[in-house]
Amino acid sequence: MPVAALAPARPWRRALRRWIGAGAVAVTSVAVAGCGDTTGVSRQLVGQYSTQVFELDYGTFTEDVLAEGGYIDIDLRSNGSTTGTLFVPSTSAGEGDFLADLNGAWSRSGNVVRFSHSDDTFLNDVDFFVDGDALVADEIIGNVRVRVVLTRF
Repeated sequence: MPVAALAPARPWRRALRRWIGAGAVAVTSVAVAGCGDTTGVSRQLVGQYSTQVFELDYGTFTEDVLAEGGYIDIDLRSNGSTTGTLFVPSTSAGEGDFLADLNGAWSRSGNVVRFSHSDDTFLNDVDFFVDGDALVADEIIGNVRVRVVLTRF
């Protein structure tokens, strides 16, 4: 039985999926200060990142999206651009698969990395903190804690 089938009713997930997949409402401009800065520490972040943790914590139940087949793969390029894919598999509640294009931009301010993509995903709205070769996000969206760890390989 899939993990999602064991999950309690989660109306928030439908809202999160709408938020994750609101579509390309508008192409976000790449006018983020410093996104093209490839000197110093920003250059150290350049590379390909893959999901190590992708969890949704409902308080009484934690859903492991990675174990269900979901992933985030993203390439941070030295010119401040990104390419990659976000995939969230369908759920037992009948919601279909979600696939997003992560072509866009990245920027760093201090220890925080931000993403800006043409597809409107939650990744545009969360801060990732640099932790060695990993980018770590841990944020509350609605009533759900979203934890993502991306590791450079």
